[in-house]
This record gives sequence, C-alpha cells and structure tokens, in this order.
Amino acid sequence: MSKVTKEKIQRMTLAGQNKIPDRVPITSQIETFAYGYGGTTIAEVKKHPLKGVAAFKKCYEDIYFDGFFEPIFVHPFAFFDGLGADSYFASDDGVTAQHAEIAPMEGTEEEYRQLIADPTKFFLDVINPRKFPNLNGPEAGQRKAIVDALKGAGGFMIGMGGGNVALPILTDTPGFMGGFIEMPYDNIFDFLRGFRGSSIDMRRHPELLLEATEAIYETYTRECEKFYSFLNVLSNPPQMLKNAYNIFIKGGEPKCFPFPWFFNPTHAPSFMNQQQYEKFYWPTYKKTLELVHSYGAITCTLLEGEWGAEKLELFKDLEPASVILYVENDDICAVKKQLGDYHAFMGGMPISLLKSGTKKECLEHTMHVFDECAPGGGFIFTTDKSLLSTDDCNPTNLIAVNDFAHAYGVY
Repeated sequence: MSKVTKEKIQRMTLAGQNKIPDRVPITSQIETFAYGYGGTTIAEVKKHPLKGVAAFKKCYEDIYFDGFFEPIFVHPFAFFDGLGADSYFASDDGVTAQHAEIAPMEGTEEEYRQLIADPTKFFLDVINPRKFPNLNGPEAGQRKAIVDALKGAGGFMIGMGGGNVALPILTDTPGFMGGFIEMPYDNIFDFLRGFRGSSIDMRRHPELLLEATEAIYETYTRECEKFYSFLNVLSNPPQMLKNAYNIFIKGGEPKCFPFPWFFNPTHAPSFMNQQQYEKFYWPTYKKTLELVHSYGAITCTLLEGEWGAEKLELFKDLEPASVILYVENDDICAVKKQLGDYHAFMGGMPISLLKSGTKKECLEHTMHVFDECAPGGGFIFTTDKSLLSTDDCNPTNLIAVNDFAHAYGVY
C-alpha cells in the first residue's frame, strides 16, 4: 500500500469519526457514469467485468478522489439476467442503470403471517419463484437458470474483488464501502410491497407491518450483517479468521473497524410523514445502526430525498460518531448546524450545478460549502447524488471542483 493511499485512508477514517483530518476528504459516487466516461457499456461489462474496472480506473486517474464507493458496479446485473428478472436494467444509452419496482408480495393477512413467522423461508419459498421467472417451469430450466445466475454472480465477484485490489494499487485510491445494509422497512418497501402497497399497508395492516419489520430485523437483518462484516475486515486476514470463529463456532458477533464504512441507502423516509417515520421506520432503523456500531463500525447512511429537520433530530438519540449522514436534498449547511456536534456528514456538491453551471459557479459553491461545513471536522465532500450517466454532469466541472476542493480543504 502506497504512502498516498495510507494518507487517504487516515483522512477518511478521521472524518468518518467526526474528527479533524489533515484536509477534507473527497469521495466518489460515480457509479455507471464511469462506463460512459471510460468508453464501455453495461452490456460489455456484464460479459467482461474487468472492462468495468478499466473504466473506473480511468475516472480515478483523471479525477481526484480520496476514496471510491465501488470498483465496478453496485448491482450484479448478470445474476438477475440468469434468473429472468428485470429488477435492474440499462437505459437506451447502454450506460445508465435503472431499477424497476417489483412488488411480488400480496398484502393479505395470510402472507404477512407467513413473513412474520419465518422471513427467510417466505423469501425463498414464496417470493423468489414470483420474482425470478426462470425458477419456474421444468426442472432442467430451473437448473440452467441457477447455473447462469451463479456464473453472473461469479463474474460480478471477480470484477468487485479485482477492482478493490487493483484500483488502490493503480490509482492510489482506496475503497470506502466495507459492508452493506438494507433496512428492515426498506426490505418491504423495495422488494416486497412497493411504494403503493406499503403505503396502503400502513393504514390497512399497521400492526402486521410493524411485526414484519421486527421479524425481518431479528431473523434476517441481524444475520445478514454478520456476513457483510467480512467486507469490513478483508484487509485484515487475522481478524477475518477471528470473526469466522466468533460467528460460526461460538455463535457470537464480529469485530469491525471504523473504516471502511458500512453503506446504507434509505428509500422510504422521504415519502413518510413524521408520525409514520417514527412509528414504522425509525425503531428498526435505529436498532440496525446500533447493531453495526456495536461491532465497532460506522454506517454511511444515504438520506435519499429530503428528510427535514424533524426527522434528522432523531439522530441525536444515537451514540455520537456512529453514523455518517450522506445528505441528498436537504440543505447540508443546515444539517451541519443541527447535527455537526453529533455525527459526521457527507455531500455538498449538487450534480445539477455540475451539469449546467459554469466552472466559476461550481467553484464558488464549493468554497461556500467548505466555509460552512468544514470547520470542526467530520465533513466529507462528494456529489449529492450518484452519477449514472455522462449526461449527469460536465466532467470538466467535476475535475475542476475536486482539484479545487483538495487544495482549499486543508485544515
């Protein structure tokens, strides 16, 4: 590991703990923007995952970053193709990734009871055959679907693993995602009932919905996070072995580190009023964040949409410096004033400005955000949303902004 890479890791580690590093870290959220910038497509990367690594390599060589979110792509597209699902697909440009809403669960009391009784069994026996068409039909077809899906998953893992190893060496840029969390309510919102169904269930079956989120947390989320914890300690083989022993032999909990961070996108909260949020979302959200922090880790939680000060106020109930609040549509300067003494926060650069603004306007905005948010530490600079297409921003603006931020952000 190079001296520069070690400095970047230390920079992000301190900022994530709401401390003052040597300068404000700058992280990437470029996703499939990298494919267009690097001259490839989702279809090509599905067949040849290392083409994705090459595209991201070009981004990290041309644009200054202290850390990257991903080394190839977030979603295992070829895995879902093998199962016949169109959960994730490419737009007409061949680069922009999209997600189709699929709501395979019926909102009946009977199905809720099955989910509550055993979430894992319900997912495997009821939901997967509905969600993955290739798992239905003749046995030979099911076997082929499983083989194709495993090949797709294997290619995805090769690309992810290869990128996580190669990019820090080739570009002096380390990855910062060391685990993943799908919050219990978002499991229902994203994968089972969808926007319309979950909105109806809050009124039609509120107690069943509450029981279901608790059941998912206790029997699904808690176990999933034990497996995701291994991503946090990949660079520390002795700790990996200790975690394996503690989890699989002793039935205990893993030990993790403050960096790299667990990552959590939140989807439902911006569509909820305060009462709904406090009743249906916050209880298991809080417990999951506390679970990960009990391992010794920090969660970078993406506050998708606009949350508002009232919802954000609840983060004061968490252990200080246990989360990084990745701000999307809320005013990041206001979040700094409200929660800067409690947690680190991340964001600050609107992709709309990078796309349509002049270089001068982008740099003036960056200077303003740094002047408001950098004092006291705990600030990580990045775009307010992920870049999915080369149309999402003017690359010249992004290069200029990150170069300026790196120079201006010295403490």
